Amino acid sequence: MPETKLATADYLQLFASWRNDNHDPTTSSWSAIGKDFLAVVNSAIKKAGNVGYASTAEGYDSLRAKHNSTRVKYKKTLRKPVEMGFSIVEWISHGPGKPSTPVMNHLDAEGRNAFMVAMGEVDNKVSQKMPGLPSYEMKSRGGLTGDQMDDLLD
Repeated sequence: MPETKLATADYLQLFASWRNDNHDPTTSSWSAIGKDFLAVVNSAIKKAGNVGYASTAEGYDSLRAKHNSTRVKYKKTLRKPVEMGFSIVEWISHGPGKPSTPVMNHLDAEGRNAFMVAMGEVDNKVSQKMPGLPSYEMKSRGGLTGDQMDDLLD
């Protein structure tokens, strides 16, 4: 198991502060690059007494992997109460590497629609609060949320 470089709670607070300073949620664009974030994270890791990520694109890839796994954990944490609220307890697997589908046979059409709306709200919240990290060396736009795509299509 890899060594924990920075506690998840510390990482989330650090990311939120950096995101607030460098991310425009209305356009999903970053005003900083990944190299900048890597330096901020490495500084916090060193203050915690651990060895930071390599200050290279490969080190940033490791940080990005940590970010993405934390993002998935956050999304699962938010989805679980929604699933329980709609009594979703069974999933159909579609094979390795493919997302499974919730069994919603017990829900009527209105219940299915409400469930899908609630899950969409969770996905949008995750996209806004924990967007994907910017490119290592280029300023970039992150992915747009479904609501942002809707606005652009109106």
